[in-house]
Amino acid sequence: MEHIIACKIGHKLVERNIVESTYEEVYIYGLELIISFISTVLLITLIGFIANQIISAIVFIIIYVLLRRFTGGYHANTHLKCKLCTLALYIAVLFFSNLIDTNLVAYLVLACAGSIIIIVFAPIENPNKAIPTNKRKRLKILSFIMFALILTGGLLSIHVTRLLSNYIFYSLLTVIALT
Repeated sequence: MEHIIACKIGHKLVERNIVESTYEEVYIYGLELIISFISTVLLITLIGFIANQIISAIVFIIIYVLLRRFTGGYHANTHLKCKLCTLALYIAVLFFSNLIDTNLVAYLVLACAGSIIIIVFAPIENPNKAIPTNKRKRLKILSFIMFALILTGGLLSIHVTRLLSNYIFYSLLTVIALT
């Protein structure tokens, strides 16, 4: 569906001489990514709203976008598979956040495991977008810093609200699992 909408918009941009026809496919691809991202965010937000857990949706989206930006990770081969995988992860975050409370020990285990995963694997390359060697080290450092900041936020939130701490913990756990 994203591709059809992106094609229609791309063709209109060319027809109206906003975009040169030689770049039409590039614009279509970019539009397809934007539409896919927006629709996924809207679906996560809708599920959070329906479940009366909108804060969890916001926390998940922020952590997912910020950390995946630097770590890379699993990439599905279609937009539908990507959307389904992301929605399944969010639903898992919702489920576990309301079922199992996190604690300091759980955060320490996640800190150790997540640090090892980032040091060993991050950043993960997308087969369609290679990472230049000079950027790999920078992305690894940024991945680790972002992970540490989010982890610290989760630890600090234990004393404020357990549910928020759970959202942060399980969101971070799902993103690290994809790395």
